[in-house]
This record gives sequence, structure tokens and C-alpha cells, in this order.
Amino acid sequence: MFNKIQYSDTKVLVELTDHSLNHELYEPVARKIGGVWNKTLNGWMFDTRNEDKIDEFIKKQNRTIAESQNKEYYTKFSEKPDTYNTPSSTSSRSSTGINEAFDLIQELFDRVSDLEKMVEEMSRKQKR
Repeated sequence: MFNKIQYSDTKVLVELTDHSLNHELYEPVARKIGGVWNKTLNGWMFDTRNEDKIDEFIKKQNRTIAESQNKEYYTKFSEKPDTYNTPSSTSSRSSTGINEAFDLIQELFDRVSDLEKMVEEMSRKQKR
């Protein structure tokens, strides 16, 4: 993940907090908005005048990383659901917060299913 730190009055450091990510993948985009890689700080140095572009870059990259991690988790879970500690598994000793998160995810899935049915029904009505 990426984290923005005010380094000085004129410089911003965008730190790469996940050391498993290769900074070279993000180098072209970071350079395009004026970033220079700093190996000792494990991040890119930017001028503060590009702060809007920097914020947009951070949000986009963090969202992409989070989506890929969630997709990977759900793909693994769908292959072998018994091997993961989830609120629905019998071996689960999860905390209340995790239970609430999975309940929320299930509710969202249910709502999306309901919306899909409604859209399909409205589409059929509209074609008549």
C-alpha cells in the first residue's frame, strides 16, 4: 500500500508500505507526475505542487491493491472453504468484528442479487 507523508515544506514522500510490492511496477506513473524513487526511504519524493495528482495516484493504487487482495482471498475461499476461518466455518473462533464484516458482505451480496432481479424484471416490462 501507499502512504503519503509530508517530508518538508516543499516535498512529499509517498512511501511504499508493503515491501512485497516491486516499486518498479509503479515507476512510470510516479515519474510521470514528477516522482523520484528514494531507496533509503522506500518511497517517491514529489514536489507539493503536484499534491492533487499524488492523492489521485495513491487512491487509485491502494484501491487496485485492495481489490486484488480481496479477489485472491475469495478465490481461495471458494476453492476450499473449510480451510479458512470464517464466521460460517465450524472451526471459527472469530471476533465479533469479523462476524459483523462477513454479515455485511453477505447482506451486500443479497442486495446486489435483489437489484439484478429488479433490473431484469424492469427490462422485461420495458420490452412489452
